[in-house]
Amino acid sequence: MTSNDLDVDAERHDLLGLFEQAPGFVAFLRGSSLVFDLANAAYFQLVGHREILGKTVREALPEIEGQGYFELLDEMYSSGKPFVGRAMRVELQRERGAPLTEAFVDLVYQPIRGRDGKVRGILVQGQDVTELKKHEAQREHAEALLRASEERYRSLFESIDDGF
Repeated sequence: MTSNDLDVDAERHDLLGLFEQAPGFVAFLRGSSLVFDLANAAYFQLVGHREILGKTVREALPEIEGQGYFELLDEMYSSGKPFVGRAMRVELQRERGAPLTEAFVDLVYQPIRGRDGKVRGILVQGQDVTELKKHEAQREHAEALLRASEERYRSLFESIDDGF
C-alpha cells in the first residue's frame, strides 16, 4: 500500500465521519434507479430504522408513492437541476405495520455529476422541521383565538355602549 493510498483511505474515513455526524439528514442515491448508497443516522431517524441501503428509493420507501417525491427525484435526475423544498409534508411508516406518520422536511436534492458531466446520483440533505411546524401551527391557532376573542369583546362593548 502506497502513501497515496493511505491518504485516500484517511480522507474517505474523514468524509464518512463528517457525513455521519451531519446535523441534518443526508443520503446518497446512486444511478438512474436511485439506489441508497449511504444514509446517516439522522436519515434513519426520519424514515425509521429499516433496511434501505442497496435498495431503490421506491423499494425502500414504498409508502411515499403518490406523494410526489418519486416524480420529483426522477425529474431532478433527468434535468440535472437541484431542488430546494421548504416544510414539505411527507407521510412515513417509521415502524413496520404501524400507521403512517406526518412529517415536514426542509430538503435539498443536489445532482452529483461524474467526470463526464452526466448525473450519476443525487445527494439528499435536509432537516426534519416537524416540531417547528407544529409550534408554528399552535401559535397561529392561539393568535386566531385571541383575535376572535378581541372581536367578540369589542362587539359586546359596542352593544353595551349603544344601550346607554
